Amino acid sequence: QKDVNSSLNKSTLSNQINYNKNNTTTTTPNIIHLLTVNTNINKHIKLGLLNKAIDFLKNISSDDMAYFTDTIINLLEACAQSKSLTEGQKVHQYIIKTGMNKSNIKVNNLLIAMYSRCGDI
Repeated sequence: QKDVNSSLNKSTLSNQINYNKNNTTTTTPNIIHLLTVNTNINKHIKLGLLNKAIDFLKNISSDDMAYFTDTIINLLEACAQSKSLTEGQKVHQYIIKTGMNKSNIKVNNLLIAMYSRCGDI
């Protein structure tokens, strides 16, 4: 069964790649792009390179933000833990730009916690 799941996942990814290469319009996000950006952000967070992690936010469209809620949460938590106000403010600006602050209570609570930990409340 593991081989079936593995080939199914490969097939799904392959179809997604071919679909996007044909320049057809789709509301389904490019899975490879989302995974790559998400992985890079989380890798840089773990390395303590918040500024570089935040730079990857530029690669996320506001339409795709729903797929990055956990990543934004990780960024806010890292900014709070390291008391990195400047980086936290960059993440906050991005959250406002994409409208995530209007619909996500957890993100809003983490923004308050981040500003509090950074001594800016």
